[in-house]
Amino acid sequence: MRSAPFGFLRLENPLRQTVEAARLTHGRSTGYLAAAEYAQIVHEIVYAARTPPEAIDVAIAHVQAERGHGEVSRALRRAVRLAKSETEPKAALTETLGTARSGDLALSIGVYCALVATSFKHGARLSVDHSGDNDSTGAITGALLGLQVDRFRLPQTWLRHLELRRVIEAVANDMLIGYGGSDAWFKRDPGG
Repeated sequence: MRSAPFGFLRLENPLRQTVEAARLTHGRSTGYLAAAEYAQIVHEIVYAARTPPEAIDVAIAHVQAERGHGEVSRALRRAVRLAKSETEPKAALTETLGTARSGDLALSIGVYCALVATSFKHGARLSVDHSGDNDSTGAITGALLGLQVDRFRLPQTWLRHLELRRVIEAVANDMLIGYGGSDAWFKRDPGG
């Protein structure tokens, strides 16, 4: 959940550079490769203007060059497949995707919830309404939904009560500008 900022940076190889950073805190490939795959998804949405499904496909293709990618690739493919199916979301989360106790499972749940969301509130609530690592899945889903401000308006009531909102917005904007990014996505009126 902490690797999304790598996706906002204009890095030559976001996946590879995120792998190196994530290895500092995640010793298993399911952790550091999931972190890197997530950063690659964010990067593809922000800089290549890909849709989330397109960005996920690109991220999977990139991670396949890494040793030990099997579990991470399978978990993400399973999430995409379930999002396209008729499986009821609660069943998909509890019976099929798991508890999010590892990076690959947290990423798959976060991605699944972002893909099936009918609104920002729906996706956010779905992503935390399980007995697993719901702070991670909520952060992943929230970031992915937030990148789709044209499709999902952020709930004004939630934004009004967001602690340190102006500080968060200023830091995010400074990071984008400072690292050669563009704040064009943010100017699309994220608050609705």
